[in-house]
Order: sequence, then C-alpha cells, then structure tokens
Amino acid sequence: EEEEEEEEREEEEAEAETQAGAKILQGVLQSYSAQELQSSRTLQLMQDFLRKGGVACLICIEDVEKDQQVWCCSGCFTPFHLHCIQRWVREGTTQAILQDEGAGAVARAKALPWFCPKCRKEYKPDQVPTHYYCFCGKERDPKYDPWITPHSCGGRCGKALSDECSHTCSLLCHPGACPPCPQMAVNAPCYCGKAKQTRRCSAQRYSCAAPCGRRLACGMHVCADVCHPGECAPCPRESEQACVCGAERKRVKCASPSWSCGRSCGKMYACGRHKCELVCHHGDCGLCPRSGRRTCPCGKTEHVLDCSEDVPTCFNSCGKMLDCGLHKCERKCHNGACGACMLVVRKACECGASQKDLPCSKPFQCDNRCSRLKACTRHRCKRRCCDGNCAPCNEICGRKLGCRNHSCEAPCHAGSCFPCNEMVELKCHCGHTRIQVPCGRERTTRPPRCSQACTIRPYCRHPQQRPHYCHRGLCPRCTQPCLQPLACGHRCQAPCHDLRVPPAQPQTKTARKKKLAPELLGPVTPTPCPPCSTPVQVACLGAHHQKAVPCSDVRPYACQSYCNRLLSCTHHTCQRPCHAPLNPELAWRGPPGAAPPTSSSFSSS
Repeated sequence: EEEEEEEEREEEEAEAETQAGAKILQGVLQSYSAQELQSSRTLQLMQDFLRKGGVACLICIEDVEKDQQVWCCSGCFTPFHLHCIQRWVREGTTQAILQDEGAGAVARAKALPWFCPKCRKEYKPDQVPTHYYCFCGKERDPKYDPWITPHSCGGRCGKALSDECSHTCSLLCHPGACPPCPQMAVNAPCYCGKAKQTRRCSAQRYSCAAPCGRRLACGMHVCADVCHPGECAPCPRESEQACVCGAERKRVKCASPSWSCGRSCGKMYACGRHKCELVCHHGDCGLCPRSGRRTCPCGKTEHVLDCSEDVPTCFNSCGKMLDCGLHKCERKCHNGACGACMLVVRKACECGASQKDLPCSKPFQCDNRCSRLKACTRHRCKRRCCDGNCAPCNEICGRKLGCRNHSCEAPCHAGSCFPCNEMVELKCHCGHTRIQVPCGRERTTRPPRCSQACTIRPYCRHPQQRPHYCHRGLCPRCTQPCLQPLACGHRCQAPCHDLRVPPAQPQTKTARKKKLAPELLGPVTPTPCPPCSTPVQVACLGAHHQKAVPCSDVRPYACQSYCNRLLSCTHHTCQRPCHAPLNPELAWRGPPGAAPPTSSSFSSS
C-alpha cells in the first residue's frame, strides 16, 4: 500500500510538472506553430530541461538539476555542469604539462585549445567558462524560477538569426539553436531570378523549378539545370578545339577547351642548329638554351661560346655543398651529381648512448631500446635507438567509459576519456512512448509516462481489470467482486483478493549481465475466499423469530421469548425460555401470523 501511495504521488507530481511545462512552452514558442518546431532540436532540449531527470551531464553521468549552474556548448548545445566542464579543461591542461618536459611547459599548455566533450568543437584558451550565464548570455547567475524555462533569464533571446536575415530571435531565452526566422519576405526572388513569391524570411531563397537559362562560361551554351543556388555547373557539351601548340584538333568538353597533344614542340630555334624540346606549349619557343654566357659545372668560370660547343670544366675544386649540409665537394670541377659525402667523422647515435667513426652520409643507430613512457603515460616506447621524441602510442585505449557500457576506442591517451556519445532508447511497457537518454543513464532514468491503455494481463482470475494507463511495476489492486463459487452454494462477494506476484528477477549472474527482461507477472496465485457473507434468514430454536445473519455464521440460537408450546396435559403451555422441543409435533402457540416450526427447524439441535 505504501508503494502504491508513493507511485500515485509520483504520478500526480509528474502530471503537475507536465502541465506547468506545457504552459511554459506555450509562452516561449508563441511566434511558432507546433508543426514548425515538431522536429526541432530546440524544442527537444526545452522539453528535456522542463522534465525532471530529462538532462544529464555527460562528464559525471548525473542529472542536471533545474537550480544547478550549467554551461552549454555553442556547437552541439549539450549542457554540462559548470564545475564538470571546468575540471575537464583543468585535467587536459595538467596532462599537457606532464607530457611537456621542457622549459615554459606551463605557459605552452595554457595556450593550447580545448574541446567540447560531446562534439569535439575547438575552443580557445580564453574561452574557458568561469561564470554561469543564461542561454542568451545576457544575465549572469540567473535565479531559478519554476514558471520559466530553467537556466533562462525569461527575457527575449534577441540573437541574430543568420547572415541573410536582418531579424533577431523572437523566442524567450531558450536552450539550443535559434529556430528559423518566422517573418515574411515580400517578392522574394528565386535562385535564377525569374519568379517572385511571398515566403518566410528563413526560406526566401528557393527554386522555381524552371530551367536556369544562364549563359555558361564557354559562351556558346546556356545552363539547362533546374533553377539552382550558386554557380552553374561546367558545360557538359563538346566542341572542336585545337591543342595548345595548334598542331592537332579534336572534340573536347566546352568546360576544358585547353588541351595538350603531348608531343614535343620540335620547332627550330633562331640558331638554326637545335630544336625546341618543350612539350606542346603556348607562345614563342624563346632563345636557344645553349646561347649566351655559360659557366662551367662548378660555376666559377664563365665562357662565351657558340651554341654548338660544350662548356669545358675548369681546374678548380667543385666546392658545392653536399647533401649532408656540413661538408663541400672536394672533387675537381665535374659534370653530374657530386654523390654522397664520404668524409669519415665521429658520429653519435640518435639516442646519444654510443659513438663511432663512420662516413658522414651513413646513419648510425645503436641497439638500445627506449624505456621512456609514451605520451599516453601507460606504455613504454621500446623503439630502437630513440632520440627522445617517442612516437604516439598506436594501441587502443580500451578503458571503460563513464557509462560503464562501452570502452574507449580512441588511440591510447593520457587524461580522461571523452564521454560516451551513444544514446539509449527507453520505452514504456507497451512500447508506444519512447525517449532517448545518454548511455549509462538507462539504469537510473524512469521509463517515460504513456497515455495508452495498460496491456498487462490481469494478475487475478478476472478476465479483465478496470481500465488504467500504461505504467511501470504492478497493476493497481483489482476492486471487482470475487464471485467464486463457495461450498455453501453462494458466490464470494468480497473484493478480489488474489495475490499480486512481483516480477521474477533474473537470478544468475549471466542473466543480470545480459539484462534479460523478466516476466512482468508470475502465474495467477488464487487465495482462499473469506467466509461467506451472504445474509440468510435463520429461525430461533423455538421457531419464534427469524433474523438475517451471514451464511458463514449460521448457528442455533435461543430468543428471549417463552416456549409457549402446549404441554402433554393439553391444558397448559410451556413457560420455559426458548428451547428446542423434545417432541416437535406438539401443538405450538406462537405469535399471530407466525408459521409453526417444522422438523427441519430443529435438526441442528
């Protein structure tokens, strides 16, 4: 009975909360119809904030109460406890300091950006939330008022709606993104500019469904696509075009008329001895590359020679910087590449543990294995001859997330894992009403209230119960009369007294782990009926009077009258108190109108 009273009390509170939330929503959404915001994330967020236990912080997996300080991401609009998001940022900064061992690590860590735990939106270091503001950002530390949306100031939002629209949001301070502008735009042109209509300001750019007709970049054709936003697509038609050098012609797409035939130019330079070796190109071929002033391979001696003569090498050393970047080529001026640096130097390995005399161009690694911890602070590097810049950990994190249902699938990292982004669907018993809750909240969130009729079979022997709404737990106690046949021949008139058997919970560890759904009700458990309470007329021992008594209490009784039966002398009557006669056939002088007793009236005596 206490549980039933508590459930009724909870249902009454939920009903009152629902009615108050509906009034608040009606005041906030006065500029919009229900159909316009039916699938809006803003409407869903407002309904969640107005429902007790409807919003949870993904960091601590706890309820966001209506009077607690919160912070909402500007990207996904997910709410978090203010102290939880501050702790999230501090932990990230601490891990960055621990990973950076150099001087100025604290300053560098504080200059790093931080990210939203839900959508990973990047925020600058100076955007760390330090105070509690309402949704529109106008009021600091807004006080809780049960007659307005929680965490709001109750005033008009006033945020700019979009770049194309000059209006501001007309809703009262609300969570989530501002809905589209409800104002009307007169003579709004379509994308191609051929049609004009009166439309919503948020939908004033539209397609008239007619062909675009704009001139394409090729200058020969027009766009045949349906009226569309942005630039027209490249022309899909073909036309005959010459290659870049003009040697060949073929049909190509109008969108890319410039093409190369892929052959060498072959035109003769002005010297008359050499031909142009450039692949199909625009314009003049230019001067012969072997004409004019030329230098020897090392670049120290200049020559003025005819284009038919090769430049000789000089007697100087090459002196070009080798690939090592430390030494210069000591060979005599030569044609071709200088080659690798073969100067023998004392080289240290990458980790600095060993030294060895080797050619400068040859790398040197020792066989020592790095024992430093990687940035994840959980696994060691183990790389051969590591220079201290250990590679990122390529293992999977695998730690349990805060939801306790999933594991972190990100690469192994330091600090806290990002919260679980999964949503779990909760439904009522009949499955008609469903809500989405963050993963991990399904254990503590009550199923949604449902307005459908209960579909659970009766727990008693009656074929139907009194109508009631879908609910969780046991059905209300049945108030119908029992009507079971009794041994006396009557039917039981007491209210239904069959036992309500609670749900059978899974007993094994495997069943609990797999969350096997138990049967909602056990088998019907009939209980013995109470004694029959049907009124029955019973005469006293002397058959003087009759009275109505419950059928189960029928017993012989004596009234307060005298016996008044004629004695054997036939002259006098019995003056004893009411008693069962020894001879029921004796004459009886009872009250006027009373029937004489029969033998069955005294059979019980």
